[in-house]
Amino acid sequence: MTEFARGHGPRPALSEQDRDPELQYVVGAVILDGAGRAYVQQRSWQVRHFPGCWDIVGGHVDPGESLYGALTREIREETGWELTRVHRVASVFDWCGNDGIARREIDTVAEVSGDLGRPALERDKFIHWTWADANALQKLIESSTFEESTMLRLCLDIVGPPQKMRHKVR
Repeated sequence: MTEFARGHGPRPALSEQDRDPELQYVVGAVILDGAGRAYVQQRSWQVRHFPGCWDIVGGHVDPGESLYGALTREIREETGWELTRVHRVASVFDWCGNDGIARREIDTVAEVSGDLGRPALERDKFIHWTWADANALQKLIESSTFEESTMLRLCLDIVGPPQKMRHKVR
């Protein structure tokens, strides 16, 4: 049995048996509100990985922890919200941090419950948060480096393309 629902395209869910013991696993969640906006939070300048970058909710899977369990824990720790549903796997990719550790990241589209207008940020790890529609995501991407914008581009892929501004002709 797999832990996350099957995603679109060639991104199958990962079962416990499929895990590569040579990799550190990371889970993430693109959380959408009722208006179709994605929740993003800006990382503190003091964190080890990607300081100052805008990011989705997520983090490392602890030894012996399931992917679903890790996602549930990370959402609760970073926002105070409760994971209610994983809709699909949105992205799976490998990366290596500045510490030299090889990681496999599995990002999902997830649903949560709680006060979505008042996330309980981990203040030592995150300094700002926002619900971003496609236009706001595009602006954040334009002010970021390519590497910094990875999670923002994932959110934009899920939210959909920005709407063009219409100007009234007089």
